[in-house]
Amino acid sequence: MPVRRIPKTFRSISGRFPSIINGRCIGYESKLERDYYLRLEFDKSIASYEEQPIRLAGVVAGKSVSYTPDCLIKFLDPGKAHRLVEVKFQSELIEKAAELEPRFSLARAYACDHSLEFVIATDKDIYDGILDNYRLIYRFGKVPRYFDTKRRFIVQALKVHGPLPLKDLLHLLASDRISQSCFMPSIYHLLFLGKIVANLDKPIDYNTILRRPNG
Repeated sequence: MPVRRIPKTFRSISGRFPSIINGRCIGYESKLERDYYLRLEFDKSIASYEEQPIRLAGVVAGKSVSYTPDCLIKFLDPGKAHRLVEVKFQSELIEKAAELEPRFSLARAYACDHSLEFVIATDKDIYDGILDNYRLIYRFGKVPRYFDTKRRFIVQALKVHGPLPLKDLLHLLASDRISQSCFMPSIYHLLFLGKIVANLDKPIDYNTILRRPNG
């Protein structure tokens, strides 16, 4: 659990992110952190992640320094080092370099001593064309109603017909728009699970090509 409670602030957006990976809400102190956590939910190599995981204290260049990284990521692969992460805007890294570097130096030393990796994630890493699609798909991250039945129809259609535009897949699944719309939560959930894939660099629409991962 986090080593400190994330305070409410008027200077940035703070709140709770409903994490499916962790099965609980994750506290965040900025919109940037929230969107970073959203990206983590789509990384199938991650076992869990935790906000505000540890408070570090030490001496750097003769001065006492304390620092709490934003996140600790644990991976499914036991051979892959867990990752301490700081989430910052690139502009803030430049503006506050003198203040932040001693903290990061402390984190790097701790990571080295404990077989961890220390990473700084910036807005340049987080914001791209794929994020809006992640926001859409994540709304359907939990298993929808009648998923098992609908999943079989969706996967079978893609197996038989190969990659299909979303509109063509829906036409194969149902003849009217109301029935077609009932399949959409299951399609999005399969995208979230990675059981079907698409080019998410562009906004999802009825022309988006869907296919099986190895199809």
